[in-house]
Amino acid sequence: MIAGASHAAEAKTTFKPFSGVDISGVYECVGTDVHDGEGKSEMTLTLDSKYSSGKFGGYKAKVEADGALVYNGSVVADRDHLAMNFVNVDPSKKDFGVALAKVSSPSKGKFKIEKTYYEPEYMGGGNGVETCTSK
Repeated sequence: MIAGASHAAEAKTTFKPFSGVDISGVYECVGTDVHDGEGKSEMTLTLDSKYSSGKFGGYKAKVEADGALVYNGSVVADRDHLAMNFVNVDPSKKDFGVALAKVSSPSKGKFKIEKTYYEPEYMGGGNGVETCTSK
C-alpha cells in the first residue's frame, strides 16, 4: 500500500518477469494449534503471475483443515521467506490470522514450508505451528 496514492490516475509501472522459484502446488500439512491441538490440513498455493515480479512472488492460498474448515488467503514470497494472511470462509468463527514461514529447498523434488501463525480473535487469541510438504 502506498499512502496518499491517487486512484484516479493510472500509473504505468513496468514489472520484471518473475524470476523466483515457483512454489505453487498442493501441500500436506501437520501442526499444533494452542487451542485445537494436533491437526492436519491441505494447502494449495497458486502463483499470481500478473503480480509477481523479480524475486517477489504473490500467491493465492486455499487451506482445508481437518476435512471441515476452509480458509482463503494470500502469500507474498521473497526468496525463501513467506508472509501469509488467511481467513475462515465462515465469518461467524472469527478465525483469521497471519503467518510467517520459510521454504526449504526441494528435497527429493518436494518443497517443505515451516510456518508459525497468530490468530488475534479465534477463541480469544492463539497461535500455532505447521510443517507443510509438497505432494
